[in-house]
Amino acid sequence: MHDVNDKQCVIGQVRNPVGGPPHAFVWPSGQVILDIGTFGGPFSNAFCVNDKNQVVGTAHVDNSAAHAFLWQEGHGLRDLGTLGGRDSVGRSINKSCQVVGESFVGTGDPSQEAQRAFLWTPDGGMIDLGRAFEGWSRAREISDNGVVLGCRLRGAVVCGFVWSADMGVIDLVGAGGRPFYPCAINNVGLVIGEGDDSFGKRRAFCWTREQGLRQLTVADDFHPCDVDQHGNIAGNVHSRPWNRPYLFNSITGDFLPLPFVEDHHTSVKAINDSGVIVGAAWTGSWKHTHPLVWHLLNG
Repeated sequence: MHDVNDKQCVIGQVRNPVGGPPHAFVWPSGQVILDIGTFGGPFSNAFCVNDKNQVVGTAHVDNSAAHAFLWQEGHGLRDLGTLGGRDSVGRSINKSCQVVGESFVGTGDPSQEAQRAFLWTPDGGMIDLGRAFEGWSRAREISDNGVVLGCRLRGAVVCGFVWSADMGVIDLVGAGGRPFYPCAINNVGLVIGEGDDSFGKRRAFCWTREQGLRQLTVADDFHPCDVDQHGNIAGNVHSRPWNRPYLFNSITGDFLPLPFVEDHHTSVKAINDSGVIVGAAWTGSWKHTHPLVWHLLNG
């Protein structure tokens, strides 16, 4: 499971039957799981769902090429195309049906250097957000007010960026020009991600336009993955022998463990604004993976 909206519609990827190729799925609350299918190729995957149950991801058009898609019940899969290259991926969609992700440009086999962040809208189609960057770029999320969060190569360092039509591009760079890898953004402009501290150790950070980049007061091995509108940051502590899920509140500073499955790695993936978290538990071999849902009692 990769995402959950405020209507508790869950999306992700499933093998059905177990030995079959993995396909994207959508699971509206209280209904059956729907296999989204593909554009004719073997695989598909879904990464984000908005509160209108519109889903974005990527689906194979043949045995090699995969294109970003938009899915909506009653309309099926819509191919969002590419920026001229072979492949593209839809990563996030907001309430206005604005989609972001990355696409390759140019012909030939895809290479990281030819990857560009894109913004797709129903009226304007796909536009290249990375045209002005000197290196590759990827868009990870878009907020409901149209702020795009992504990462790019800046010289020899990977940094985050935020972009909107009003403010243009703002780079998110660690102290001393260190790398920063963004994970998520909420509708009030709080960005979470990871970067290197002065000792070269990977740490969890948050960023706002007003306060800049700040290190979170969490366990050293905490890796954030999503943030809700209340400032709750879901993530995982990667330590031996098991992965364990945690929740950090950026307002109160509380860092709390979440329930986990004994003798299994347990991790969270996404959190919605109603206090619902999705994730999974698995054994070391990944042979048996169990989807999980947490409900925060106070929302």
